[in-house]
Amino acid sequence: ALAGPPEQIPISDTNGAEIYRAVRRRAEAALARNQRIGLNYTGGTKAMAVHAYRAIQDAARAAGQHPVFSYLDARDLTIRVDPADWTTGEVRMLPVATAVSFTLDEIARLHGWEFRDSGARRRLVDVARALARVQGDGPAAQAWGSWVRDELETKWRKRGQRGAPVWRNKRELRDAPLPWPNHPGLTEAVDAFRRSLASGESSTDQLRADDLARALALGSDLEEAAKWVQGKWLETFTLATVEEIAERCHLTSVGANLEPRRLVGTAATNFEFDVAATRGYQFFGISCTTIERRADLKTKLFEALTRARQLGGDEARAALVCFSDDPEQVEAEARDQFDDEYVTVFGRKHVPDLADALAGWIDEAGLEA
Repeated sequence: ALAGPPEQIPISDTNGAEIYRAVRRRAEAALARNQRIGLNYTGGTKAMAVHAYRAIQDAARAAGQHPVFSYLDARDLTIRVDPADWTTGEVRMLPVATAVSFTLDEIARLHGWEFRDSGARRRLVDVARALARVQGDGPAAQAWGSWVRDELETKWRKRGQRGAPVWRNKRELRDAPLPWPNHPGLTEAVDAFRRSLASGESSTDQLRADDLARALALGSDLEEAAKWVQGKWLETFTLATVEEIAERCHLTSVGANLEPRRLVGTAATNFEFDVAATRGYQFFGISCTTIERRADLKTKLFEALTRARQLGGDEARAALVCFSDDPEQVEAEARDQFDDEYVTVFGRKHVPDLADALAGWIDEAGLEA
């Protein structure tokens, strides 16, 4: 665990003189308290790395101390410790993939962020798993998509003032029960729904928004319940899958619906990691969506990658779980467009066996348990 919150010291990212003076002042203050100093020059701009290195070196030399300089290599997850004497010494390489472990909250605070508590609930997992299995059956998946469009979205949404579809109000949702889809490939999913919704307060002859909200522990938020059936069930399934492989993949912590915000100030990012995990000190961020337009998929993936790197550095990995029928093409275009070889896309064909797909992705990230 962290001994305390890291202190964030703003410095210039381009002005060498300002960088040197600011870092040297901090170094001299630590040396005056008889503390040892060092520098990990992994992040920041080239100017920050060079002039911070010089400032630490000069301050330590003036105090008769030998500082420790190190670099964290994101390619093989090793710390490379510089020798005290470059003419005779050798760089020491220390594998750190799982030598240190951070929870999601700790790694966020280390980088000057925190996660807003979303109050995420893990409900109707059996239903989500049944719907995931549907995606492996082409006709059944098509039937489910047709039911969502023809029944759910037709009866539970309407045209707003500007013509865009909006969810109906609570009364309208409550008064618009939906018939269950009758495709034979959806029998398992419908049965799972009925078992989960059955209670003394509800009937399962049709799908009712208030029964669904109750089962999801959403209170009177019928709109959120409707969104869950429309596609947010994929987040529930992905979270359950990551939790399922947590021990197998040596994950340190797992979370869902994590909204990062800066520790300094209260502004949020208007972005959520649908599912996230840490392994050792490495951050994995997963975005889930049922949209299928390639441009929209790449936009979501790019934002997930950007946020993951802000929270976890170059070692962080981002993935998209979606219903694309050609995830390899989306992934190839994203890697070329973002100039990043690590972004990953899991499509419809991966969803039924998502546990193996995600475990392979994590294991290929360069970590050794």
